[in-house]
Amino acid sequence: MFGSGIAKGLATTFGHLFKPKVTQQYPEEPAPLAVGFRGLPRLVYDETPEDLRCVACSICANACPVDVIHIETHRGPDRKLVLDRFDIEAGGCVFCGLCVEACPFEALTMMHGFELAAYNREQLLWTKEMLAIKATPQSLADMERIHGPTEKEEKATTTPSKTGAAAVSGGTGGEPAAAVASSGD
Repeated sequence: MFGSGIAKGLATTFGHLFKPKVTQQYPEEPAPLAVGFRGLPRLVYDETPEDLRCVACSICANACPVDVIHIETHRGPDRKLVLDRFDIEAGGCVFCGLCVEACPFEALTMMHGFELAAYNREQLLWTKEMLAIKATPQSLADMERIHGPTEKEEKATTTPSKTGAAAVSGGTGGEPAAAVASSGD
């Protein structure tokens, strides 16, 4: 029907026209962040900022798709890696969370900070001293949200399938297994 799109658009406009207006006073009243929000990655420590959880394995730097994580290390007297430099270029970070997912030591988390404005690019280079944050229930919950449930939680929430699809090798419904079985004849 001719003009139905215009009629739907006008109906939406008029519907919003008579609803109460809500203005959020941003600096004084911060906006609520979505559950899946990912801010700047931060380095986690337990007791003192000098004792970071990071063991300088560089897995996070290798997982970063835009190469904004820079790590420099040296061998300590006990032959373990010592973290000399851990920098993140906040201006180039795409906040994907892959570094947090890749870290096997839970040394990185994504925080809720999003006000990262700076007057020049040098201020967007965050050093390990600037990135260090104490492990709190909030930071650990943020890390868990990105990592997903642990194996114990997955086993507790999943139940065996009664459809029989999981019994077929491959677990995808049996198509690849049937093709392999028929090719052996």
